[in-house]
Amino acid sequence: MTILAASVLLWVMVAPTPQKYTFGFLVRGQNPPKLEKAEAERMQGEHLGNFGRLNELGKLVTAGPVQDPTQYRRGILVFVPATNEELAEWLKPDPYVQNGVMELDSFSIETEAGALHTEGIEPDKIEEFRLVYCLAGPHTPNEKIEAAHKSYLAEHGRGSGLAFWAKATETGPTRAVGFFVTKDDAAIYKFLAADPIVRQGCWTPVVVPQWLSPGILKAID
Repeated sequence: MTILAASVLLWVMVAPTPQKYTFGFLVRGQNPPKLEKAEAERMQGEHLGNFGRLNELGKLVTAGPVQDPTQYRRGILVFVPATNEELAEWLKPDPYVQNGVMELDSFSIETEAGALHTEGIEPDKIEEFRLVYCLAGPHTPNEKIEAAHKSYLAEHGRGSGLAFWAKATETGPTRAVGFFVTKDDAAIYKFLAADPIVRQGCWTPVVVPQWLSPGILKAID
């Protein structure tokens, strides 16, 4: 058995059970209303308050804004697995969603590497990380490419700054999402470019600044 095969076998033997979540992008509404400063501040308070409520209820794992150059994606939400009906109910108190300022684009995900941590979180602080989302490329991955992708994450994820990686489990434009604790965009893109599933043109990665509470993300060690 080669060293490579042995390392992959070891990872498979000790790999944790994949965790399932519902991932959501808060995106710009189609016809967002113009808000006065006081009204925007009130909405922001209620918007964040609803996040806190959902977190206390055990429905929301984490949430935070993103700096999307297109200003289309405004933030992310990671929920426990949920139906569209449940998500709509959970976001009813959010004035941004109810008034069309933002809309939720959600899909199911399953972890392939790393984890989201729920203990030792500093909820009153915020820290900059990097979010990666991979859009569907011109080619469709086969089982061989998907296996090579998983092996790549297992072999090279440590030391790369990767903290969490998950694949989408339903068809849609976004095929995977991940978080890096490093803010070195060039290094992240270099890491992603060597991933077989990216190299074969199946996924097109995008890296954007992301802010979350400290403690949620820890680099894979």
